[in-house]
Amino acid sequence: MEDIVYWDVEGRAFLYNFMLYVANESDENRLREAMEKVKNPDRLKSFMKKAGMTWIPY
Repeated sequence: MEDIVYWDVEGRAFLYNFMLYVANESDENRLREAMEKVKNPDRLKSFMKKAGMTWIPY
């Protein structure tokens, strides 16, 4: 699905980085908020930045 919706090569990176974020987020409140609000790569990038994580291009 991500490959279709985000066809500009961010689809797979979005999925990969979301799994990476969920596995490494230590703030439960921020994780809960991300689970509700992350709908696109840019939004995920902002949550990752707040958590001190770097977006990994796929």
